[in-house]
Amino acid sequence: MNLDDANEPVVVMGVGGAGTRMLELAAATQSAASSTRWIAINTDLASMNLVSLPHLLIGATGLPAVCSANGREAALYSALDLAEVLGGTRRLIVLAGLGGGVGSGATPEIVRLAMEMDIDVTVGVGMPGKWEGSQRHEQASTGLSALQGLGCKVEVVCFDELSAELPPSTTLDEYSAELTKALLEKTAA
Repeated sequence: MNLDDANEPVVVMGVGGAGTRMLELAAATQSAASSTRWIAINTDLASMNLVSLPHLLIGATGLPAVCSANGREAALYSALDLAEVLGGTRRLIVLAGLGGGVGSGATPEIVRLAMEMDIDVTVGVGMPGKWEGSQRHEQASTGLSALQGLGCKVEVVCFDELSAELPPSTTLDEYSAELTKALLEKTAA
């Protein structure tokens, strides 16, 4: 999926660890001359130091957000920085994995802010697999409900459904690439 085919420049934002991984995979598929802007958002300073794309550390601690409440607080704490990053944006695609603290907690706040700035927002989220446990599923469901309640376009790919379509020997990196591809096809349209 080539985002340069869009009528206007697009900002693609990866939120949280999974969102940042999807962002890096998506950016690797675009041409060097792409007018698409890429930005990774996370609370975890150690993981952000490994990101080669432009990024913004949110929150006050530099530590991972272990629950969605921490992710939400980090986004609210960094609202002015987020607004500066989003300044001049007309179309935003947000990629996130739900179930963790930043993806489930910060993503709805970032989307709310973007919509308040009259930005056209589309969100692509990956839902956790059953094997990831009930806490991640609860946080993912809460995050998804919050996103859907904002009235923006939300595209969902579920781990269990996608993994059922892939060979059992699929590695996590291959799965991540397939998830990214599926979400980009849905969100870039």
